[in-house]
Amino acid sequence: VQRLCLARALAVEPDTLLLDEPTSALDGASAEVIGALIADHVSAGGTVVLVSHDHGLIKSVAAQVLVLE
Repeated sequence: VQRLCLARALAVEPDTLLLDEPTSALDGASAEVIGALIADHVSAGGTVVLVSHDHGLIKSVAAQVLVLE
C-alpha cells in the first residue's frame, strides 16, 4: 500500500511530500527503493517532511534531522 500511495503522490510531481513511516512493514529491498525515490525527489529540488523510526533511512536521505523525545 505504501508503494502505491507514494507512486500516486509522485505522479503529480509535487513540490513537497509529507511521509509518515513510508517504509514500515516493507522488506529491506522495498525500503531501499522507497529511500531512493525520496533521495531522487530531494535531489530534483523537492522537499520531504519525513516521520520515521528508521534511523538508517533518515540518515540516508535527510539534510536536516529533528528528534523529538
